Amino acid sequence: MLTVTNAALERLLGKLSRRKAAENVVLRLKQAAGRWRLRFDRVLPDDAAFAIDGRKVLVLDGAAVEATSSMTLGVRTTKTGPRLKLRRAGKTGG
Repeated sequence: MLTVTNAALERLLGKLSRRKAAENVVLRLKQAAGRWRLRFDRVLPDDAAFAIDGRKVLVLDGAAVEATSSMTLGVRTTKTGPRLKLRRAGKTGG
């Protein structure tokens, strides 16, 4: 299953907070046009969910769980500030 760092969970929570998202709104990690994207969505019954401080912030459907099984979602520092970074296991940096 995808590994999500605490820093990434905090960043996702920040995105939801800035949008003043209702408690039942989460971010969904989904592949579209060969790239991974985050979309605002709602939790579905078969979703895998990641939470911080009791608040679900990220969900994945079964296909995304399988496709990201050897990946980590973390945060990297850029010139413009912290950014989410999805990387395969074994890759170092950012």
